[in-house]
Amino acid sequence: VTPASTPSSRRSDRQLLRHRGDAAVMMHRLVRRLSSSAAQGQFRVTSEGSLRRVVIDHPARRNALTLDMYRQLPRIAADANSGRVALLEGVGEHFSAGSDISEFATLRADSYQAEEWDAVEVKAAEALRDLDIPLVALVRGNCYGSALNLMLMADVRVAADDATFCVPPAKLGLGYPRHLLEPLVDTVGRSAASELILTARVIGADEAKQLGLVHRVVAANDAAAAAEAAAAEIASLAPLVQRAAKAMMRG
Repeated sequence: VTPASTPSSRRSDRQLLRHRGDAAVMMHRLVRRLSSSAAQGQFRVTSEGSLRRVVIDHPARRNALTLDMYRQLPRIAADANSGRVALLEGVGEHFSAGSDISEFATLRADSYQAEEWDAVEVKAAEALRDLDIPLVALVRGNCYGSALNLMLMADVRVAADDATFCVPPAKLGLGYPRHLLEPLVDTVGRSAASELILTARVIGADEAKQLGLVHRVVAANDAAAAAEAAAAEIASLAPLVQRAAKAMMRG
């Protein structure tokens, strides 16, 4: 015989159902929030032993960089700084198509907004440049515009043999901020930088290596393993020497 329920047991049942309902609602909201972040683009950092993997995650737009993503990067870089070495890469087939120009009409529509955008972008690049630990970049697919500038913040740059590079503002009718010019000129020299900027042509991985944009070119199927091996090799060496060398090269 099933005992009759008491008022207190019925209240407990209702409270349990309410708690379960609240938990379900919170889980649903969390899933929606995470899905929305992924759709709008985000930077992620994951820990794998001594490695910190910094991922550009906006595959719906070839990992184009939104203003919010630039704002995220200093925090992501600070998290990555807890490791021995960091690896910067794009999720999927591309490193990044550069700044998300679909936002320009609303978020970079006048000189004031452009100045604010550029300031946020500078802080993002500086956050990678100023990492205490070595940074390896893995480049697959497109590496264009501002994404190329982020790549140049890496200490070691590994490209898949099907990677392509471009400095496209002349095609887009956009001005090129000084902060994006300086790392390119410092890396490849004024002559090569001028040709890349004024022609806005797309170059392949082999030419990028000849110019000094990347250090190594590896078959596409082997590029991830090569970048991870480079990171592992760096992590096995003397960290204090590496940190001192980075600080000295930053001036």
